[in-house]
Amino acid sequence: MINVNTFSPGTTFKKDGKVYSVVSSQHSKTGRGQAHVKTKVKNLETKNITQITFTGGEMVEPAFIETTKTSYLYNDGDQYIFMDSKSYEQLILLRENLNGKENLLIENLEVQVVLFENKPIDCIFPANVEYEVATTEPAVRGNTSKAALKKCTLANGLKVMIPLFVKAGDRILVNSDSLKYSGKV
Repeated sequence: MINVNTFSPGTTFKKDGKVYSVVSSQHSKTGRGQAHVKTKVKNLETKNITQITFTGGEMVEPAFIETTKTSYLYNDGDQYIFMDSKSYEQLILLRENLNGKENLLIENLEVQVVLFENKPIDCIFPANVEYEVATTEPAVRGNTSKAALKKCTLANGLKVMIPLFVKAGDRILVNSDSLKYSGKV
């Protein structure tokens, strides 16, 4: 059991059959009353962030989360199939577990899949993902009052803004958090 007074960011626990990860916690004691621990937690299955207040010294059950290195294989509707790199077992993640980043997936992309009780609940992408530029708009001279960017479509259909010097066929890096251009390979 975990004492809520020892919560720190990243601590995972179970409460009411749900799995949470601590985002932040604050211990407070008022006058003659009992101490309270106000925590901001993220539900690892629904990705919702909520605030839960515990009484000081309350105990919660730990949740053992494990991550495994996988390769993306294919998708079948709302199901995305990954292969565990060690056991070659196939893992199925639903669209809602990908946090809206399903457009980043390309065949054989290495990602970390988060498992709780051997059930995939989340997917962690690498910081930057390499793609080939399929098409770009022609560079227009003169409109360089700010950073000179043009639209492009990547081989997987993702659309990003890139610098003028990048051409079709070039390989670029895209930041997996912001979905923006981060460099040329």
